[in-house]
Amino acid sequence: FRSATMPEGSSQVFVGNLPYDAREEWLEDIMSQAGKVAQVRLMTDHDTGKSRGFAFIIYETPEEAQRALVELDQVEVEGRKLNVKMADKPKGPPSKPPAASTTKPGAAPAWPPGLPPLPGMPPLPGM
Repeated sequence: FRSATMPEGSSQVFVGNLPYDAREEWLEDIMSQAGKVAQVRLMTDHDTGKSRGFAFIIYETPEEAQRALVELDQVEVEGRKLNVKMADKPKGPPSKPPAASTTKPGAAPAWPPGLPPLPGMPPLPGM
């Protein structure tokens, strides 16, 4: 997709049940009936490049996104009823990086202290 950030003041909608031969330009034509589309992110299969059947559309304003929900949800396009819903805003990077693993490469992870082994589990070192 083109960008991971949304323009200030914009709103994002999820569009599902798309035809698997859908293309971004085609989807933009349909979704622009509700307002000015800032971005189309059609989710595709990495191997085939074909649509996975859903996309995210960023509208320039929340009002246009709301209009898409009202006017385009359950509209039949190429024999399929579109599923249009508000999408969560993309999340930024995690607030803190994950803790570094203390397991040596190739070694089995340590069993948490004080936790009994599972039934049938062989004894682990340090138990």
